[in-house]
Amino acid sequence: QLINLQYIDLTDIDLSGLEPSLVSQFVRKNAHLKLAKTNLKPKQLKELFDTMKTGPSMRSLDISRNRMSSIDPETLAETVNKLEAIYMNGCFLGIHQVTNLFGQMYRETRLEKLEIGCNDLSSLNEKILVWSIKKMKHLALFDTHLDKEIVETFLRHIVKSRNDTLDYLDIRMMEIDEPLDK
Repeated sequence: QLINLQYIDLTDIDLSGLEPSLVSQFVRKNAHLKLAKTNLKPKQLKELFDTMKTGPSMRSLDISRNRMSSIDPETLAETVNKLEAIYMNGCFLGIHQVTNLFGQMYRETRLEKLEIGCNDLSSLNEKILVWSIKKMKHLALFDTHLDKEIVETFLRHIVKSRNDTLDYLDIRMMEIDEPLDK
């Protein structure tokens, strides 16, 4: 039994050989689960996210450096937005996954920490991006291929809104060809 286990860190352990149902057993109410760089397979990810969607509300998940392109966009959006913190750096998210995720954040979210670096967010509508992150305390959008106009709009919004909740912002490595606000 793992009843009282609240912090589970399996980072850098190859879990690809585990039965999908075993991986989903780590979903616990109010738990913090770290599965970064664990080489999870599509069936394991599906089982994990299906369990999270219908099961107890976890507090945080680090699923970075796992290929998540196979996850259903609605399931991903609904599940992630039930968390307080999500770390999905380098997860090969698709356009529909990103659009659904930020669309759900715009409508309703518990998220306060979002790390989604090294994913292509270039297809995001700038208004959805700007308004969906208004409740964030911690935001990492590094190396996400956002264009110059979106970055400028985003930064202007942060300054104008005098966002007092945001205490961490990482937007490095944007590869913008010309200076901002020229």
